[in-house]
Amino acid sequence: MLLKAPRQWIASPLAYNMVLSLINESVPSVEKYQELLKKIKRKEEYLIINKLFLSSERVGESKDLQYLLQMNLETEETNFSKSLNSLELWVRKFGYKGPILEVPYTSEFVLANAFCFRSPWFKNDNAGSSMKIFNSFNYTSDVTYDARLLELPLCSQFKLVLIIPCERDRLDSLFSRLNSEGLSAAISSLHPIFTVNSKMMTPNIDIASTVLFKDNLKKLDSGSILQSGTISVNEEGTLARIVTYLVSLKPESINAAWKYKTLTPPFHFAIISNDTPLVTGQFYKD
Repeated sequence: MLLKAPRQWIASPLAYNMVLSLINESVPSVEKYQELLKKIKRKEEYLIINKLFLSSERVGESKDLQYLLQMNLETEETNFSKSLNSLELWVRKFGYKGPILEVPYTSEFVLANAFCFRSPWFKNDNAGSSMKIFNSFNYTSDVTYDARLLELPLCSQFKLVLIIPCERDRLDSLFSRLNSEGLSAAISSLHPIFTVNSKMMTPNIDIASTVLFKDNLKKLDSGSILQSGTISVNEEGTLARIVTYLVSLKPESINAAWKYKTLTPPFHFAIISNDTPLVTGQFYKD
């Protein structure tokens, strides 16, 4: 799904697919996330808003822009070459405090989606917070247990899932299955498995990043989808804010730095609802 990303990153499959739904892209993942939103639409932990920003410097209207204008989206004109333009002000008003994408002044439009998720940890009245640890184990001369996946409960049946670093190919396979097939499929791939409940140890995650998605657009002749996001996980709970940009330019026109090199396997994380990831990402414990 991602084409380019920095060493530590956050992304939202939910927000990405909601942008695709706005332009009527017909792919199975869009339908999956539309069904998910129907199940969680009354919960207070998240917020989604959309707006179409048009360049005040554009000359005429391209075929792509004419297509978007038929979608009855809220629109506003702005000059992308100016600092604190209407798009940047809209993003800051939403409460996003991370790096804002520098939209090239040649962009004809930006379709923006803002997604916020906030939830404290779920606590039992008597026992406090606990987490579930999914281990795999190996029979050698001794039985060794390796924690592979942690499940931490948030309110309203949301979950924060952490995938513990292991061999890189196994780690990538587990995270890929979580993204494409869901949490249950990822857990079922851990064979043999041993599960235990434990007192919750809150992770500390603090990330701000911009990522570029692969170009799978069929309804538009030209366009790139990027996300700028922040996430904070601490003893209080989890807060994530992600802005998704559909920019009217090819990916090679977007100026951002993504080069990095590391040999250390990362931690992966996901915010889960109804077995489906809303937010995913990776981080390192340096």
